[in-house]
Amino acid sequence: MEFLHAQNDKSKPVDALRLNWFYRQKDMGKPKGNDTRHVWATMHSDISPLTALRGKCTIKHRAEIPSLHEYKKTPDSFWFEKLYDRYIQKNYDLIPTGKIVNVPEKVKKVLDECWKFVIVEQGRGKELTSAVKLCKRCIGYCASNDSVDCAVCKQTYHMNCVRPPLLKKPSRGFAWSCAACSRAQERKLEARHTPSHTDPHGDAEEDEVYDDDDEEMQGADTGRISPANDDSHPHATEEQIHQASLWPWRYLGIHCKPEDALDFDDRIYPRASTRIGPRHQAAR
Repeated sequence: MEFLHAQNDKSKPVDALRLNWFYRQKDMGKPKGNDTRHVWATMHSDISPLTALRGKCTIKHRAEIPSLHEYKKTPDSFWFEKLYDRYIQKNYDLIPTGKIVNVPEKVKKVLDECWKFVIVEQGRGKELTSAVKLCKRCIGYCASNDSVDCAVCKQTYHMNCVRPPLLKKPSRGFAWSCAACSRAQERKLEARHTPSHTDPHGDAEEDEVYDDDDEEMQGADTGRISPANDDSHPHATEEQIHQASLWPWRYLGIHCKPEDALDFDDRIYPRASTRIGPRHQAAR
């Protein structure tokens, strides 16, 4: 909510309000829900005259409410945990920025200073709230779009840090394993099919196998994509900071990178995949 002065002159009295809208289920064309206190956040605002103000209410995110049952006993109190985009017509999860940890340090600082919540696609918040992922080779921050996880040891690598570099992420349904785990698996298979004259059991566990070039790659410049320290974004202007303050949340889903939060010119609204390309074009 923002108070607006007459003719945008701060020396004149306030005569209007900018109000952010919250929707009920019926406002989204869905069947009426059982909980009339449950609302959906939006990125829709209107300017209304001060005379239209009838009262005020309390709206909190579910994570800010210790006991929902006790909270509902308070008059004119509502709660939300999702955001509805009326243009894309999709629901998004709203995650408190305090729970966001798997982002670069500078991004985390900007999120904490400027926004209370982050907008992500439903079910995609686990990646941002899990422990920070660092590359096993260069110890740099790993973004999901340019890194892979080993299916065996669960370590994370930049796609440019593995040798040979990966040109694209494995297809859905396929797993990837690092060089050390792949060699260890090959040795186990060889030992299983090769009779041993020294070990009567033949199935004894082998010593842990390490990647030969792990040590020499520690801290090396591998040409990775995910920046550990990104100084390319200019400082925000007062107008940009003011525009960001109008909304307590910004988009940080699958169609942007965490580092986009450092750019105040970046759109904070939810976005969908592009419609450019042969897949979405009519055949001639």
